[in-house]
Amino acid sequence: MAYSKSQYDVVLINPPANIVREHYDTPDYPAIGVAYIGNYLEKHGGITPAIIDGKLGRLSVEETVRRAVTLRPKVVGLTCMTHMIVVTARIAEEIKR
Repeated sequence: MAYSKSQYDVVLINPPANIVREHYDTPDYPAIGVAYIGNYLEKHGGITPAIIDGKLGRLSVEETVRRAVTLRPKVVGLTCMTHMIVVTARIAEEIKR
């Protein structure tokens, strides 16, 4: 995905599955939750977020972190289901570093 800016105030991430456990870990459609939040921020806050959908893009954890860090965000939003909490926490830790 190409981004038009070199820095975004907000980056929203749907993390990839470290281990594919069910069909929800490799969807054929984008994550609607982060899309809704991104749309709200744009319409009501004047903030254009970058969205990284690691599952849809079939990204690795490392690639997801690399893309997020490259965008130099002020705020990062992460979403996950219960079985994804460990990999999501790992992504958050790596981005903080």
